[in-house]
Amino acid sequence: MQTRTLDDNSHFSRSASRRSAGPAPTSKHPARSEKSFPAHLTVLHDGRRLAYAEYGEKHGFPLFYFHNHGGSRLQGQFFHRDAQQAGFRIIAIDRPGIGFSDPVRALSHISFSDDIVELADSLALSRFGLLSWAGGSPFAFAAAHQHPGRIKLLISLCSVPMQRRQAFPIRTLAASLHRFSLAAMKMFISIRQVSC
Repeated sequence: MQTRTLDDNSHFSRSASRRSAGPAPTSKHPARSEKSFPAHLTVLHDGRRLAYAEYGEKHGFPLFYFHNHGGSRLQGQFFHRDAQQAGFRIIAIDRPGIGFSDPVRALSHISFSDDIVELADSLALSRFGLLSWAGGSPFAFAAAHQHPGRIKLLISLCSVPMQRRQAFPIRTLAASLHRFSLAAMKMFISIRQVSC
């Protein structure tokens, strides 16, 4: 499996040139530019490219981040500083067809969970956690259900309910997620204590 870092600054400069000219926003915390968090591409077993970016503590406990609908790997920047302080490594992935990730003909919650495990293998991660935001939550739930031996914890922010016709029955999902809830609460408390 090949992994490479994107050096496509034209993508970032095009989006920046669309913004209207005006005074730069001020903040007490300076924002890092997108170039500070380069996109990485991994080639999966079927030849598709999967894009991701890393935030937080480089050698911290790995958490795969599942972005919201309409989002991308760039949402991981929201968690960078707090994850760095708490000792977590955020690996934010573009779902297939979003950002720099190649599209897939029939994306399902289950098929994407297999992509996550393949990426984890390429990064030599035997155990890891999941962090999801809203529309990314069903994908994280599916990954936790499919690979319970690899996933140590699951944190879902503003999760959305799943439909019965989606990847698997809700009753099975609830039973699988029960064992993750205590660990997720402990992690949330530890992140809150560190960031306050």
